[in-house]
Amino acid sequence: MRVTSLRKPAAKVAREKLNIGEGEPLYQISILDRTLYVGRPFTLTHAFPIGRGTRCFAAYDPKHTRLVLLKDCWRHAKYEPEHQIYEQLRKASVRYVPVALVGSDVLGHLQKTEINGYELIHYRLVLDILGEPLSAAASTHAFCKAISTALIAHKEACAKAHLLHRDISAGNIILYEGQGYLIDWERAKHMSETGANNKDRTVDSINEDPEVSHEIRDDLESFVHVMAHTALRYAANALTPAQRLHYTIPFNYVRDVPGQSKRDLIRAGFFPFLLTTRPFRELLDQLTMAVNNMYQTPEELEWELVGAGILHRDISIGNIVLCNGEGYLIDWERAKELTDMEARAKERTGTWEFMSIRLLSAPNLSQEIGDDLESFVYVVLHCAICFATNALTPAERAVLLQNFEQTELGVSKRKFLLQSPAQFLLETYPFNSLVREMATAVSYLYLHDRALQYIVHLPPVNRSRKRSKNESFGCRRTTG
Repeated sequence: MRVTSLRKPAAKVAREKLNIGEGEPLYQISILDRTLYVGRPFTLTHAFPIGRGTRCFAAYDPKHTRLVLLKDCWRHAKYEPEHQIYEQLRKASVRYVPVALVGSDVLGHLQKTEINGYELIHYRLVLDILGEPLSAAASTHAFCKAISTALIAHKEACAKAHLLHRDISAGNIILYEGQGYLIDWERAKHMSETGANNKDRTVDSINEDPEVSHEIRDDLESFVHVMAHTALRYAANALTPAQRLHYTIPFNYVRDVPGQSKRDLIRAGFFPFLLTTRPFRELLDQLTMAVNNMYQTPEELEWELVGAGILHRDISIGNIVLCNGEGYLIDWERAKELTDMEARAKERTGTWEFMSIRLLSAPNLSQEIGDDLESFVYVVLHCAICFATNALTPAERAVLLQNFEQTELGVSKRKFLLQSPAQFLLETYPFNSLVREMATAVSYLYLHDRALQYIVHLPPVNRSRKRSKNESFGCRRTTG
């Protein structure tokens, strides 16, 4: 209902709070027992001829004298009403998710319709916070912090409420008091509903096969695409407008080859966006490499070793020597051709301290490239404990080295990696970070499927670090 009277005190306050002039329209909306005042919607998607006519408003609540968010849309009847999802998240104490104050279908005639076999119902939802878009982040540091807290919300929703969001996008992460909040849970599904996820694709990941069930990894990949797309549009970079437009195209959906343009964009293992903030660029490159690895074929993952076709099979500290500042791999006595599957399976070979957990656990397995790569990690870990500057006592060092001994068929190594990866108290931060990442990467190989469902490692925030002026977003705000 449009408010025309200027005598209502609540309407006058609403205009002040919403910054609406006297000549602009002000509307009064009732949702169950709650009355709100709104102006024009701040979203634009409802103007397009396709979609569900979603509109979002900054709303004034006169009863509680505060601003809230009003969402007005046509919801799918097959989904659980969104305010009920928010209530489940609240009961599970999931952080960085708004609280739904009220939600309800709009009653009356012409409030239901059917399009392409889907029943749509006019619906309204009120959230307790009114945030800003991700593009409003003051710096790349603030942007990454918002993404990290939204990831916490996603992780806790999966772990505590057993809900998978399934619609991660830049528009569904908002900034509020310096934190990122994850909103728009309309498409969320209970993780036990395996069959329900197959027929409706809601994700923005490379894997867009409609027959593939939506999983946690798809949502996590979408977070990476959100970071990349937002960085492309708003972070300071050296791209020309034409280059920026060119790199934006792969993010658009192409029906003929779904996901192919994205895959082509990240095939090199990084986004070529020429970002000027080095820490942010390196972070995005690491995330991109992780996504790229998920879509590589086994043949692509065989890397350069396939060129010579020879597998070393005895990676250890003693078999790597230094010469003019470079490492040389020696002792190729146990090497076998990669095509010689029978010879590789006949014997288990290597130095016990550095053999892979897989080979220690099952001696009849054929040795693979992955086993040699895992041995390189143990070489780095062993050297870090023995020789790198750290705060370990001799007793602590001795306990850690025991994990490399051949005991319990690799169980000690597995426990060591999974429970406390690379807690060596190294004093050199870049090396300490590298060691932790390598140990964590190996630990993923030996997690059970259930444990692999959700792993997100968030680095600690260095609050003492001063941000440089170059870390701010480019503020190239675009409409839409």
